[in-house]
Amino acid sequence: QALVRTAGKKGVQMYLVGGTVRDCLLGRISHDLDFAVSGSALTVAKLLQQELGGGTLIDLSGPDDEAIRLVWWGEQVDLSAFRAAATSIEQDLCLRDFTINAMAVPFLEILGDTPNPTFLDPTGGLDDLREARVRHCAGAFIADPVRMLRGYRLCASLGFQLDDTTK
Repeated sequence: QALVRTAGKKGVQMYLVGGTVRDCLLGRISHDLDFAVSGSALTVAKLLQQELGGGTLIDLSGPDDEAIRLVWWGEQVDLSAFRAAATSIEQDLCLRDFTINAMAVPFLEILGDTPNPTFLDPTGGLDDLREARVRHCAGAFIADPVRMLRGYRLCASLGFQLDDTTK
């Protein structure tokens, strides 16, 4: 309910993204919630903290990205601003590490009366999920070389194969 109230605030756009969407599509339990937000992730995290009546904020921001983790009674919510000054969720998704982590759904559409929530997949992640393939997004390894190791970890944990181009 606190997430719904936060997402319903004027000017707040929240998208369920990344591993949370991937795990849901695979029928796996996700151990945290990942959100991309328009505007300031810190502002949205503080709004959520206020709605919850507590919780601890942890700054996970990098030099080009704002990311905040809210931990509340053992639950973990990660909020990140659109990456590298992206002006839309689609641009943000294209800047992520792997296509299977570059999918999103507007949060309020999942819970609302929308019969078919908008599914955003600008990099073809759903096809890669169906093919059990880990494929990098353009520029992913230049932005963060550690993502190369994460690709192998994803393959091991999901039982997927690394795309030849990604290798």
